[in-house]
Amino acid sequence: MKHLYWCSLLLLTALPALACSYDGQFNNPFNQAYNGSLRVALATNQAITNQKFIAAKPLTGPAGLQRAQWLLKQVIPQLNSLFPQPIDVLLIDKKLWAQVRIEQEKPALTLHTASATGEYPVVLMSEATLIALSKKQITLGQASELGILTLQPASQ
Repeated sequence: MKHLYWCSLLLLTALPALACSYDGQFNNPFNQAYNGSLRVALATNQAITNQKFIAAKPLTGPAGLQRAQWLLKQVIPQLNSLFPQPIDVLLIDKKLWAQVRIEQEKPALTLHTASATGEYPVVLMSEATLIALSKKQITLGQASELGILTLQPASQ
């Protein structure tokens, strides 16, 4: 019985590491999930203020996660054309990590991954940027120029 208690406690403490705000995890906007994410957040706010693109209404919970997954699948071919190697993706405002790997010559998406290990480059963007890219309100080049999408090189 004692082992069950400790295993449960260990499991509960490990879960927040993979949780994002779609899971109801508290999201402190001043806490950087990754180096450079605050800069991307500020640039995103500036781009929306300057009407470079129209921000869509955010969704929360499972509906928001489902939309993010669908949108990422739409944007992967664009990302893959610029960054052909495997990449990690962080939606900075949701703290949602995803991995894009090449499997059988096609990109494969995995959500709720652990944070980047440094083995692969990291693409930082917000949910608003992801939506704008999928709606073709902006291109990857424009997003990069505005600073609302950045590529952090692999550290290894």
